[in-house]
Amino acid sequence: MMPDTQFDKKSQKLLQVAEVMQNIMHQWKQPLYAIYTLSSGTLLKRELGLCKEEHYKETLESINQNIEHLLTTMNYFNDFIHQKNYVQPFSLKQSILSSINIIQPLLNNNQIEVFSELDEATLFGIEVEFMQVILNILNNSIYALYEYNLHKRNLIFIRACVKDKLIVLSIKDSAGGIPFEDTNIIFTKHFTSKSPTKGSGIGLCMVKKIIEEHMHGSIKVQNSKFTYEGEHYCGAEFTITFIK
Repeated sequence: MMPDTQFDKKSQKLLQVAEVMQNIMHQWKQPLYAIYTLSSGTLLKRELGLCKEEHYKETLESINQNIEHLLTTMNYFNDFIHQKNYVQPFSLKQSILSSINIIQPLLNNNQIEVFSELDEATLFGIEVEFMQVILNILNNSIYALYEYNLHKRNLIFIRACVKDKLIVLSIKDSAGGIPFEDTNIIFTKHFTSKSPTKGSGIGLCMVKKIIEEHMHGSIKVQNSKFTYEGEHYCGAEFTITFIK
């Protein structure tokens, strides 16, 4: 492997880890604040002699639920960091669902609805690299939906289907699409539509490299117009194809 390629892969992984950490920080704020509020409120009631046994039980149950949420988030992050870095078979469906779980707080914060329809299929490759591909595409959709906010609803559709000897994965959003002049250069290194503080341009370049060179698939992007629940939308659609 060439030094530049190794550097790009390491840089991309570090960027993804940083993004995941940022997501976790956002996701932890609410349960941590809830735990603080519950515990401090109970202490105050105890000092005032207003705390009953039933209230103690309810408070502890709520605290435990919030702690379970924190631990679940930690487990997702730990799984992402410690993915095995060698080629092996893995579930396309499970990898996509795990990727969605990692960025769920960003989706919630931006009121983005994700609809997935995923056939069971087995891919061969380095699973953490495939998850980086999904996270990159989803993060671009999240940024575009937040930045342009064209419709009443922010939507992302993820569909994976098995057709004869092909596995076809499509990810499309309702963010308005990609300018025509950018569609041919979107996968080039250092291309980014984001401001300098929000994007390095390495993301989609590495996405193409992982899909085509590491997993022997193909990837393309186009603008797609579609109708959902009577409303008309337009957005970017990434299509990834693998041969079974």
